[in-house]
Amino acid sequence: MSVKLTSDGSVTRDGFRIDSIEWQGAVPCAAAPEYNCGTTGVDLRRPAPACGCREISHCSPLSGITVTHSVGGGFTGEVTGKKLVGLNLSTTRFTPAGGETTEPAGTVDATKLRAFLNRIATYDVLYGPGRAESANWTECFSVTTDQESVSYCAQQGDHTAAVTAAITEFNALSTCGTGGGTTCGAGKFCDANGECADQGCVCPAIYQPVCGTNGKTYSNGCAAGCANASVAHTGECGITGDPCGTPAGLACLDGYKCKYANGALTAPHADAAGTCVAQNYCNVPADCNGLPHIAVPGQWTCPNNTCTWQTGPAPWNQVAGFRFETAHPYANNVAQWSNMITLPSGATKLRVITAGVFALETNYDFLEVWTWNGTAWTRTKRYTGLAGPSANDEFAGKYFYLKFVSDSSVTREGFNVIAEYK
Repeated sequence: MSVKLTSDGSVTRDGFRIDSIEWQGAVPCAAAPEYNCGTTGVDLRRPAPACGCREISHCSPLSGITVTHSVGGGFTGEVTGKKLVGLNLSTTRFTPAGGETTEPAGTVDATKLRAFLNRIATYDVLYGPGRAESANWTECFSVTTDQESVSYCAQQGDHTAAVTAAITEFNALSTCGTGGGTTCGAGKFCDANGECADQGCVCPAIYQPVCGTNGKTYSNGCAAGCANASVAHTGECGITGDPCGTPAGLACLDGYKCKYANGALTAPHADAAGTCVAQNYCNVPADCNGLPHIAVPGQWTCPNNTCTWQTGPAPWNQVAGFRFETAHPYANNVAQWSNMITLPSGATKLRVITAGVFALETNYDFLEVWTWNGTAWTRTKRYTGLAGPSANDEFAGKYFYLKFVSDSSVTREGFNVIAEYK
């Protein structure tokens, strides 16, 4: 529509003033595409203004929607409320000392959420000017989409009718039960006020034990959850790999025993911590004493830390890491001691085995075996010449040294020996 004023080139007059123009009919608007946002989005285009055209359709993803409502302040500064992110609803609590904490409550119905968002878009809340007024007892309502963000904060009860209506609808959407739009999540139930409340620790009276990472056995997974204990495995605590000992006095189940941090199978002190191992675990054969075995003469051995009953004579075991060797040939005036040999628990005998050449100057250079007799070190054997240690030479005791001595005359090739025990 157009209005046109024309005049000629002669006389002029006072003219006129137009205060308003009225017409009948609709504003002509260009055709715009309409989108189906499906189940994961919502069309939140602005409503058409007076004498104007609507915006182009736009699908905002529900996952990008955030709606919050909170009330509080006052003397303590505590603020409580609800927060919706996508379809996930949480309760919120803010304190000046602890900041904001959130607790999951449940999920809202997507269809009801889209209807709510469409309504607040049409009555100038989503696209309104917002409000930020400090108050003693503040009520805030905010909405954020992928394209808009608006917040209204004012004294509770002082919001506009449109914002008050939006708050009322959000409260209905975030309640559960009849007429509500929320389904409570795991561990929650819908209470009489339409709020998703904790179920508490009411667990079934079913014994399906689980072992917590704290080493304690719980009657079932629910009981462990109520105690805020993570579950290490199903079944009772006290099997291989579970903690034992400690100041809590954790015990192993029958058929298992506690191995302590230093590898010992007896506690080094009252509150020592350890790990449960199988009853047939051993460090040395003596750890197996008392275990049942077949009624055949023999003795315990400990291959791969496992008690094994070996029939027949007891075997000899090499002293781990021990070797005593001279230079080849050796020098004059040598007095050389080996490292001390300490037999494992349960072992009572030692023998020295030649692991190569054995050649000393006869009656002048010697390999000596020294034994602790409980009060002093005594020399129990000397080898010289080509007569090296024999497998038949057995030395009783627990602690031993080997010593090599040479004089200042002739030298020979020396020796290389190891030690065995049983």
